[in-house]
Amino acid sequence: MIAGRCLSQTSRRIAATRNIFFLRSRKKTEEEKRTDGLTNEEKEQFKLRYSGIISKLVSSGQNVIADEIDDAQPYLDSIRARGILPYKYNYNPPSNLKDVITNAVSSVLSTKESDFSKIDLSNNLKDKASLLIKLGNELSHHIPNSTLHEIKTVADVYNFYSEPVSNVTEYVEMVRDPTIPKNISMKEEAVRFHPEDVESYHGGVTAFPGTGGEVYGLRNKRIHREFNPRKEWYDYEDTHFDYTKIDANKPWDPRIAEKMDKYVNRKYKLINN
Repeated sequence: MIAGRCLSQTSRRIAATRNIFFLRSRKKTEEEKRTDGLTNEEKEQFKLRYSGIISKLVSSGQNVIADEIDDAQPYLDSIRARGILPYKYNYNPPSNLKDVITNAVSSVLSTKESDFSKIDLSNNLKDKASLLIKLGNELSHHIPNSTLHEIKTVADVYNFYSEPVSNVTEYVEMVRDPTIPKNISMKEEAVRFHPEDVESYHGGVTAFPGTGGEVYGLRNKRIHREFNPRKEWYDYEDTHFDYTKIDANKPWDPRIAEKMDKYVNRKYKLINN
């Protein structure tokens, strides 16, 4: 009898906590529906407040870059493109591309030939190298080593720089296309669970206790967050649980990776004794 009463009391407590949780979630969804979209006046007020916050941070001496705060998507795209796609950056040919190549040819090769197909680059490799280096620095887009044997005339150079380059896949371009039909649902990134996402629909409570939290692959470790799962019963006590991050002081730790990315172009010379 006593055991039955204890079980009934615990079941009542569980039911009460569940009802409270569902009531809170319903209130959140109702509030989200009410504040689903912003009016034009609210958007203008938000822009004014945002610019005021940035100006205060800059005046206080803090190093703030508005582009990084506004959107970090190009930085993440360059990380995803490493080792998979041929280019880590985006390139769009300028409108005066022909004039840029003509000026570079006249300064390096000392010729006034207007027909690019008649200017041969296979005879003098030094002039070819100096021309490609000059154009690569001016346009911030260098010809890869795997394509150098195909560059025989200046017309080939013009054709190479006439093609745009992207550092994302075709699937990502389809996901970001604003003209995609509304009945098609596409996600660029998978939705991953993290216990710190308390405001999410799961409330920071996992459906698989004691598992998860690991991210495989060095490239994905730079993008997705890791966490320590609570495997034992005593881990649910804050005094016993280890809150140290898994990626602390690792190369893919965002704080360490930001320092490493500042010196990617540094070259070290070995001094031979």
